[in-house]
Amino acid sequence: MRRSLRVLRWFGVLPVLLLIAGTSGYFYLRRSLPQTEGTLKVPGLRAPIEIMRDVDGIPHIYGENKLDLFFGLGYAHAQDRLWQMEFQRRIGQGRLSELLGSATLGTDRFIRTLGVYRAATSAWEQLPAETQEVVEAYTAGINAFIAEPGSQSFPPEFTILRLSSGVPSEVAPWTGPDVLVWAKMMAWDLGGNYSTELLRNDLTRAVGADRAAQLLPGYPDDGPTIMTATAGGGDYTPLIAAGEDLRALMGIGNPSGEGLGSNNWVVDGTKTTTGLPLLADDPHLSTRVPSIWYLAHLSSPDFHVIGASLPGLPSVVIGRNDAIAWGVTNVGPDVQDLFRERLDATGRMAEFQGQMEPMTVITETIKVRGAPDVNQVVRITRHGPLISDALNNNNADLPLDEQRDELEPLAFRWTALEPEDTTIIAFLGINEAQNWDQFKAALQDYVAPSQNFVYADREGNIGYYAPGRIPVRAGGDGALPAEGWSGAHEWTGWVPFEELPQSYNPPEHFV
Repeated sequence: MRRSLRVLRWFGVLPVLLLIAGTSGYFYLRRSLPQTEGTLKVPGLRAPIEIMRDVDGIPHIYGENKLDLFFGLGYAHAQDRLWQMEFQRRIGQGRLSELLGSATLGTDRFIRTLGVYRAATSAWEQLPAETQEVVEAYTAGINAFIAEPGSQSFPPEFTILRLSSGVPSEVAPWTGPDVLVWAKMMAWDLGGNYSTELLRNDLTRAVGADRAAQLLPGYPDDGPTIMTATAGGGDYTPLIAAGEDLRALMGIGNPSGEGLGSNNWVVDGTKTTTGLPLLADDPHLSTRVPSIWYLAHLSSPDFHVIGASLPGLPSVVIGRNDAIAWGVTNVGPDVQDLFRERLDATGRMAEFQGQMEPMTVITETIKVRGAPDVNQVVRITRHGPLISDALNNNNADLPLDEQRDELEPLAFRWTALEPEDTTIIAFLGINEAQNWDQFKAALQDYVAPSQNFVYADREGNIGYYAPGRIPVRAGGDGALPAEGWSGAHEWTGWVPFEELPQSYNPPEHFV
């Protein structure tokens, strides 16, 4: 009888314990929600701003000047997406393993070898002072939130990591390169054609050039194009059939369904009931939680913009202001090339046109949770970093003269790794553009990832432009890894801006 009573007593206590745990968890998670009412005093503002949230939680930021608006955007981004931003920043820095251990070491090796953060730092140092001022206003907003006493609103992921790994949950202040590095990772996500070069190379060796061309064809001659209204309705059968063959060969399914990708369009007032243009934009990016996009509205006496931003970047990427609207989808040009390299016995020199040239050698130290630090040796030729070094993991801690290349040395060149990247200037200019000429002028600073920009304005004009740096090659088409030692495949410049695909008020009345 006593035993039965004891069991019944525990059954009575258990619901109480669950209720206490659930209530505690509820109030703990509520602490991570952003403060949306009241007044806060934070350093870094030039004048007061107001952040109003609508019924959907979208922030409407009102201020006296543009710099304070971007401060507010940084603050709102941090309020709602700090963990997402921190994770993205660590991806670009190659520092995931500090939190997640050896499971992400391969990713960190590759990113450190690419030098994405090195490139972001170089680009930051070359930006004009007025652009740096905007970015610094934005990061000041992020840092104002991070520095709030107690950081009571930090997302729970920070606490979970601190409890599970012993890693401190403090977030380092944001800097200019932190902003630029995520823009470069977006370019990586949207422009990774180097893997196609590797696949095409392997297929050519395995089944011959003709069969490889069937499995990985170029764009069909009868496929639709952007620049004319009569090019639609082409036969997609060869492209789809080749894709099915490739998926069968690789043993993978088709997680993206039947769609062939992003789409956008714009029509002028002759085709609308209002007599004004209509613009639609449908970028197909992977589904993520939280979303990659963040809707926001910024308004001051001389600056108004609303649309979709990217947490970690101070601009509206897709949206409108008082005068114009714009949208983007991915172009997917070939802006990445692999170069096969010939090295000397020391592993520190690479051949070019009969001469041996010294490589730049950098040692990247990667901290790994629960394990010793790992040193990744990065070698950089005139064509870029040897990405093969990121895959030769067994050699990572050996001196260069003791390393042996298990893979053929492959250098990687990519437009987003070039010393000057002014894409952030382009987006800030687009946000303020009032007409087609100003819009085009802003796009001249655009580097990567190349995008299909559609345009409309209140005067009834429509347009299209595909900006970005597209390399001009001395020889070859970049379809396969090229001989780096010959000099026959060097990049000699960029396709001139005026020669990039474009259209303004086309006779078809749509793009």
